[in-house]
Amino acid sequence: MSWTNVLRGSVQPDWVDYNGHMADHAYGLVFSDAVTAFMDMIGVDAAYRSATRCTIYTLDLRITYVKECHLGQRFEVLQQILDADTKRYHAFLRMVDVATGEDLAWCEQLLMHMHQQDQGPPKAKTFPENVQAKVDRLREHQRSMTVPDWVGSKIGIRRR
Repeated sequence: MSWTNVLRGSVQPDWVDYNGHMADHAYGLVFSDAVTAFMDMIGVDAAYRSATRCTIYTLDLRITYVKECHLGQRFEVLQQILDADTKRYHAFLRMVDVATGEDLAWCEQLLMHMHQQDQGPPKAKTFPENVQAKVDRLREHQRSMTVPDWVGSKIGIRRR
């Protein structure tokens, strides 16, 4: 049982805001790139997308900023599959400082396999067997991992 390392990178100059740290939009880019990297890992890569007109859409997403990131800081994104069915998967991703191992940000996502049609809106589509097998294998491998308390919590002002 272990996290799936889906992405490595470093904070880019155009990601740094007027406060001198990574801007909120850049975390979205990092987590989006991590999902794309995971798609490649499970076979929903560029060739598959081109041949089938299928891809994975994000249905819901929540990011929490744990610690400031600065220019050039190296990170990796680790993923845990929390749940999956024949069309969707629920993931928890951690952006981690490579040097210290400290969490920098968290992201919870619900994603769905979709077919982009010539006419009309995209429609949900069952994962191909080979993709489903990879998602199921990861989910099973990570089943006994602890699910962070943060996952599934609501956003709002906490009052005592």
